Amino acid sequence: MNEQIVPKSIWEIGVFPNEGPWKTKSNGELNVLFARHLSFINGLFFEYSATELEKISRDVRGLRMYRVDNIPKGGIGGNEFHRIRQEIIIPIKGRLAYECEDLFGQKRSFDLTPKTSIWLPPLVMHTYETLEDNSAIIVVANTLYDAADKETWDTYSLNEFHNLKKEFQKKKEAYVNEMRQWPFFRPLF
Repeated sequence: MNEQIVPKSIWEIGVFPNEGPWKTKSNGELNVLFARHLSFINGLFFEYSATELEKISRDVRGLRMYRVDNIPKGGIGGNEFHRIRQEIIIPIKGRLAYECEDLFGQKRSFDLTPKTSIWLPPLVMHTYETLEDNSAIIVVANTLYDAADKETWDTYSLNEFHNLKKEFQKKKEAYVNEMRQWPFFRPLF
């Protein structure tokens, strides 16, 4: 397999405070669920792996938002990773524990409430458990989805993640060994 795997570290997962509530003119409450500069949107969220896009016949690049409601306490979700898709997870009710792992083997946990959102890059295994009854999340994704076309799903299992992680570790070790054998290799510090 000659494809290049360029994973992000779990330490690059963005954690964003949600703001509000503020009183509106209509006496309602305004809550800002997510606000990021254009450089994040154009330069990171809409960044796609050309290698992964070439593997499917449809162009799945786009913007999609969906909601998962009434998740019971103890409900498990995610338990997957994506090769192309990035997600912004916005809790709107309740509390969730998110567990994430990257291809380097690093793990990171998040306690999410309606006051905090996270951005998940591709190639990060993620699972959540709801800690309160009737929890709910909004997910913003940078890919389109067709329920009738499995090719657009971009959802992979824990087993597939472990296989990809092993493959990545082998390539990483081979690259480091190759660099050490290069006659002009000198550490920079």
